[in-house]
Amino acid sequence: MSTIELHEALEKEVNKIYLNTLAKGILKFSNSELISLRGIAAHCPQEGGLAVHQARGMLSMVEDVDLLNFDCISSNGRSIIEESPSELEAKKEEQVYERRWDLILYPNPASNTITLESNLVLEEEIQIKIYNPLGQKVKEITINEDINRIDINVGSLLGGIYNIHLQSGAYKSTKSFIVVK
Repeated sequence: MSTIELHEALEKEVNKIYLNTLAKGILKFSNSELISLRGIAAHCPQEGGLAVHQARGMLSMVEDVDLLNFDCISSNGRSIIEESPSELEAKKEEQVYERRWDLILYPNPASNTITLESNLVLEEEIQIKIYNPLGQKVKEITINEDINRIDINVGSLLGGIYNIHLQSGAYKSTKSFIVVK
């Protein structure tokens, strides 16, 4: 399959998932859609094109995704990573641990309020920090109660892309969201 054919096939699949979910206001993906998005997101961006970034962005709504990972094993030699078997095993174990804790951020984009929802009850002090596109901290919240969901007012933020970082004990997650005015 040529690079152009790969781009087209991946974009077609991402667009199909988008039109069947997010474009209709559905903020959850089916298991088959998640499998497809994960497969596309795992491609090398230099070979898979824009669809790789789109899939990573869509996945970031429901799980932690390394949005800026450009390292990949490339058939044309553009970017090759060599990892030892022990490094690969450690990475697999880390991914399994990370998948046990899911943090969902919605709606995205938002205008007044965003909701952070965890599949686990967070029982330790929770630190939430929001950073603007320049990396400046614009909001910080500390919560000292057991919760698995919080609504955050973002109505005072200017339109743009923000990063939200949540930490509770060993659990850490950073997600991106968009504020529209």
